[in-house]
Amino acid sequence: MNQNQTDKARDTFTKILDKQPDNVTALRNRSILNLQAQRWPEAKEDYTRLRKISPKSYAVMYGLGEIAYGQNDFVSATRYYELYLKYAPPDATGELQEERKRVQERVTELKKLAK
Repeated sequence: MNQNQTDKARDTFTKILDKQPDNVTALRNRSILNLQAQRWPEAKEDYTRLRKISPKSYAVMYGLGEIAYGQNDFVSATRYYELYLKYAPPDATGELQEERKRVQERVTELKKLAK
């Protein structure tokens, strides 16, 4: 994954999940790779599985929001981003603080589009 061999990494995670369907680490990593590759249906399937495992995960809500946004489903994107803001730590620092700021800006942008 870290060596920019995303197809190979995705195939490896898929093989792991074929043998160990409950391997959350493999599922999370494959979902990230699918999201980064804009493989929306595959990413959505993975993130939906993750949401069943961890329904209040802000990382999962972020992924689902990005997928919906990438598919121009702005209503769903807004809903997932708002859930992200609800579940993400409000006192975040560093990279997470920057992510929270980007998500808040995106929610503001989407709400303006909805008017």
